[in-house]
Amino acid sequence: ERFPRNPLTRKLYLEVPPPSLDDNLPDLDRLYREIRRVMDAPILQTGLKYIWRVPEILRESDWKVTATLGERGGTTEVIQIEPGDTSSCNCGLAIDIGTTTVVAHLVDLNTGETLATEAAYNPQIQYGEDVITRLIFASKGEGQRILHDAIVGTLNDLINSLIREGCSDLHNITAVTCAGNTTMTHFLIDLNPNYIRLEPYVPAACQLPPVRAAEVGLRI
Repeated sequence: ERFPRNPLTRKLYLEVPPPSLDDNLPDLDRLYREIRRVMDAPILQTGLKYIWRVPEILRESDWKVTATLGERGGTTEVIQIEPGDTSSCNCGLAIDIGTTTVVAHLVDLNTGETLATEAAYNPQIQYGEDVITRLIFASKGEGQRILHDAIVGTLNDLINSLIREGCSDLHNITAVTCAGNTTMTHFLIDLNPNYIRLEPYVPAACQLPPVRAAEVGLRI
C-alpha cells in the first residue's frame, strides 16, 4: 500500500470478566483493563453519555461488548459501546467538499474497501457561484449560518444515500474525514470566514483537531 491503513477509529470486541468479591473493580475500569490487555492505551476516556450506560450494557450483553475507539492527541477515547460482537461493521466516510460539487465515499475501515460513492452539487451555489461571493454573503446577517446549514444538509442527504447503497447503518459509521479548500472548511465547521477575504487574508484556523460529528451537525 502506498499509505498504510490507519483508520481514525477501530472496533474492539471484548469479553469482560464479571466482577466478584475478589475482583470488584468498577465497571468502567474493568472495561479499560480489558482494552489495555489488547492494545497500548495508557490514557483512556469515555464521554458521560456512555459512562451512564456502562453498567447496563455490560450486564445485558453478558459482559460481551464491542468498544469503538478513536485517537484524540495522546488519548484513546471510547466513542461508543455496543452489546455483542459488531467489530466487523466499522465504516467511515471520505468526503471532498468542492466549491461546485461534493463527493462522498463510504469506506469499510476494516479492509479499506470503498462500498459506495455518491455526489451532489454544492447547494451553496445559490448564494454565490464563486468563493468570494459566498464570503461576502457570509458576512451579512445570518449568511454564515445559512451556508453552514446548506452544506451540512447536503452531506446528511449523501450519507443517507450511501447507507441505502452500501447496505450499512448509521451506527456503523464511526468516522468522517472531510477535505476542502480553506473557505469550504470554514463553512462546514461554522468558523468565522470573514477575514479570509480581507487583507492580510487570515483564516480562523487551517489545522483543526478531531471534533464530534454531532458538533458540526453530521448525523452518523
